[in-house]
Amino acid sequence: LPAAFIATLITAIFLSGCGGGDSGSPAASPSNDASDKYVGTWKRCNIYNVAQGSFLAFSQTLIIAKISATSYSSLGSNSDHTDTNCTGAGTPIVGEAATTVFTIVGSKSVTPYTVDTLTYPTGGSMPAKDIAYVNPAGPTLQIGKSNSTRDADGFPTELEVVRFAKL
Repeated sequence: LPAAFIATLITAIFLSGCGGGDSGSPAASPSNDASDKYVGTWKRCNIYNVAQGSFLAFSQTLIIAKISATSYSSLGSNSDHTDTNCTGAGTPIVGEAATTVFTIVGSKSVTPYTVDTLTYPTGGSMPAKDIAYVNPAGPTLQIGKSNSTRDADGFPTELEVVRFAKL
């Protein structure tokens, strides 16, 4: 047999064994748990008018990790910025970093969205209640407005206007 044919045959046999994975293990299917959409790093820039023509800007960053199908941990931190675009690292605000565990307990309508209803521990006997919405088109994350009125179950009835962007 010609040497070129043998070399081609050996190459073909070698390449036929390459499949890119272990055939004995099924491929992992993507998860579709309620907490999956929150996982990642999110950031928003908040700007406050503190005096005529004087602005204060600070960024909030959330690093969210999945705990289970319906719960996640969120490490939140804040940083002061000298510009109203919150560019650069900023100066961390000491004492404002905290980790909170959120549990998704259901959903409700906050026009025009269906939002997740969340609970989280506060150190007291009753958990705090919040809402959150992830818009996959951005993706952006909105949380319940802190000074919003509450519904009969104790959840906010409005979302914050300033959204977190997924980094």
